[in-house]
Amino acid sequence: MVDMATTVSDVYDLPQEHKDFRDTIRQIVDDRVRPRAADIDREGEYPWDVRKLLAEQDILALPFAEEHGGTGTGTLMLQVAVEEIARACASSALILMIQELGTLPIQMFGSDEMKERLLPRCASGEWSPAFCLSEPEAGSDAGALRTKAEPSGDGWTITGAKQWITNGRYSGTFLTFARTDQSTAGARGVSANTPDQVAKQ
Repeated sequence: MVDMATTVSDVYDLPQEHKDFRDTIRQIVDDRVRPRAADIDREGEYPWDVRKLLAEQDILALPFAEEHGGTGTGTLMLQVAVEEIARACASSALILMIQELGTLPIQMFGSDEMKERLLPRCASGEWSPAFCLSEPEAGSDAGALRTKAEPSGDGWTITGAKQWITNGRYSGTFLTFARTDQSTAGARGVSANTPDQVAKQ
């Protein structure tokens, strides 16, 4: 007879290397992040010291493949790390969550040249990405956004307005969503660009 409890437990158990990394992150968070959590919430200021700590410990490298300066440990380890940080300080956990949010489109659809140029600088902590989707009239509905991007020389001219830019004040690179195909309705006419592709705004 199969012991279902053991089987289910095994299915949802973490690999040992993930457990080891989790325990290391938990110790770092308990020692350095948890004591800062109340001050971070009370002051409402960006915790640069925590961000530097996460960079130094390669935690900001979790969303990235090894060839782009990341740990190559995958999405599961990233989510475990987010959970460990959030247990002590939800604000600090957002730093790591935005690492993935602002770079995932580049990782999935960016050119090799773009990945090589941008992702290592994010993985090292040199840059933090911003996610420029939301607009005053459309909110976060990509299919309803009105910002337009039109070819201009070697780049694009962007016309429109963005609002509630995730990580906007603290970013080194901005992933900007705009409508590049005016003949197509909804999200299918939308593309994402980085600043080096923009001729002017």
